[in-house]
Amino acid sequence: LKRFLRHLDIPNNQLRKLNDYQFSNLFNLESLNLNNNFLVEINNLTFYNLINLKYLFLSFNRLISIEANSFQSLRSLNTFLMLENTVEILSDTTFSKTINVRSLSFEKNNIQL
Repeated sequence: LKRFLRHLDIPNNQLRKLNDYQFSNLFNLESLNLNNNFLVEINNLTFYNLINLKYLFLSFNRLISIEANSFQSLRSLNTFLMLENTVEILSDTTFSKTINVRSLSFEKNNIQL
């Protein structure tokens, strides 16, 4: 199942934490929906090795922090939505390796420029 999985939807649960390497064995995953959970942070190993991920949805969580290199292995990422969280700071390098990003949305966060 792992090698064939392309889309994973886990919205509207009560996820509070994602472990390091949580999805690292899902090599072919293209879409990951984690909307409407209770996630507070994303660290730099959470999405490790998701080299084919194109769509990542983290809206309507309780995200406060995202480590600087959290998305470094997401080289195929095209769309990233993180609406209505409480993120205040994004590092200059947060999306530096995601060269295919076409759409980013951070509406209703507390990001300071």
